[in-house]
Amino acid sequence: MFFSISIPVYNAEQYLDECIKSIMTQTERDFELILVDDGSKDKSIDICKQWGKKYPSVIRVVEKKNEGSLFTRRRCINESRGDYLYIMDADDYLLDRDALKKIRVEIENNGADLVFFGYKDAKCLDDFYGYDFADRTKFEGASLNELYKLMLTGTSFNSLWNKVFSREVIDWDVDYTQFNQVRVGTDIFQTIPIVSNAKLAIYINEPFYYYRTTNGSIIHTFNPKIFESQKACNNQLKKYSVNWDLDNLDELLVKQLIEGACTAVYKIKKIGKEDKQLKTTFVKEVCNDNDLRNAFKSFKIKNISNRKKVVALLLYFRLYKLLVFVIDLVPDSV
Repeated sequence: MFFSISIPVYNAEQYLDECIKSIMTQTERDFELILVDDGSKDKSIDICKQWGKKYPSVIRVVEKKNEGSLFTRRRCINESRGDYLYIMDADDYLLDRDALKKIRVEIENNGADLVFFGYKDAKCLDDFYGYDFADRTKFEGASLNELYKLMLTGTSFNSLWNKVFSREVIDWDVDYTQFNQVRVGTDIFQTIPIVSNAKLAIYINEPFYYYRTTNGSIIHTFNPKIFESQKACNNQLKKYSVNWDLDNLDELLVKQLIEGACTAVYKIKKIGKEDKQLKTTFVKEVCNDNDLRNAFKSFKIKNISNRKKVVALLLYFRLYKLLVFVIDLVPDSV
């Protein structure tokens, strides 16, 4: 079997049919589809079972208790039997019926163990979101540093849904139960070992994927574990980056942690304005975090954007009450 395609499912009844249909209408047919329900409370599991009954030789349905996205995606990986894996989100879908066929051509012609591609966003379908690389750019040897930099300097490369990868690059020997604190940024947490272990990656400059940001997604919510999750991600980057050849690696890791702290405290905007105590307590904890204090010792504030610079300065001086006040006033995200 060439492809194992899996979809982590949680309360996705509104979009799930469209998502599954986009897989089942692919011109490439050598795949299995695994639907892993993470204890949904809506009709998602019923929809999964209906599709499973319709295509019993292709679709497998896995039911489990609610554990969150990290462990649900890990279950997707563990259930997969194909040579190449693809994990997409249940509220999105594939735009191109030939997407899997085109990806397979690049894999078979070049021996790639990682293929990534562009997408369109539901917020602005006229725009194409990709990367500043030529179509069919190959990354191997020193050029893989370009992908490592993407993981260290932004969020555009974080997702799993724009990547198809060989089972050979998966960190099978890692026990993920040790990462129970990771509740936010679970895509990048698993993207890191996949990209780091890849020997040859290829970029397809085409919009294969339709991405939605729904009201239930993580960017619309506050999670008190957000900074702990970002610290775990930073540690994951440190672990794998020992094999990367980046001159300014330490600087990038420090910057990544401080920018993560800025993003974490900004998320208090998702808490009701009346709950000042919760906001203040969270921001104070981030301000006093030992890892963050150590990061500030070697970091130059001027190296980040002006918006994050203000937040970073207030974090640096531990002015947490003023920081809460400022964040409540700022209309746009950092």
